[in-house]
Amino acid sequence: MDWCARTEADGESLAQALDEAAALAQQVYDRVAAINRGQAPGEDAGRLERQLLNLFQQTQDTFVRIDWYGNVQFPQESLQESLELLHGAADSLAAGNLSAALRKLYEIDNNRYAFLFEQRVYRHFTQYVFSQPKERLKWGYRRIVGYINLYATVKSLLEKKAKGITDYTAEAAFLQGAAAAQEGAYRDLVGSLNISVEEMKRMLRDCLPG
Repeated sequence: MDWCARTEADGESLAQALDEAAALAQQVYDRVAAINRGQAPGEDAGRLERQLLNLFQQTQDTFVRIDWYGNVQFPQESLQESLELLHGAADSLAAGNLSAALRKLYEIDNNRYAFLFEQRVYRHFTQYVFSQPKERLKWGYRRIVGYINLYATVKSLLEKKAKGITDYTAEAAFLQGAAAAQEGAYRDLVGSLNISVEEMKRMLRDCLPG
């Protein structure tokens, strides 16, 4: 599914900006290759190296995210997966298929813990990730995108399953609302990526001769 189209996110501008950034990056690569071959003796290699390190950090902060189990993702991937699962779970509940809905909810963020633990433990695992120090960039700090707390929804559905209750109207409505919020987050994310890529383009131009 084209989530940019569905959420009215400006994916076309982002794609164009990425193409332009890739072209600039190729020029920077060619310049670095010439320096490494000794074909540009007048170049300030030290200054260029510092610029490239800053650019690398900007790239990491812009494009590298992780899921709840340490897998590396692009920023939009987690939101896309959550959107597919949320809409799928809501549709399954509307169709009366509780088992299918629960399987989908199990895969969203860290909500599988809701199936296994009491709320205190669930909250502990969640806060552990979001309370990571700023210096720990590779895990936790600003690396988790679009978290959704589905603990109450999961417990409600499991209780209804145990009691044989088949009215899932409230839970389906909550999931639809959560999906709408995620769509807004997706639209905002694409907008912020556009801004970040424009900054990366500026940094790439600074790496090229005036």
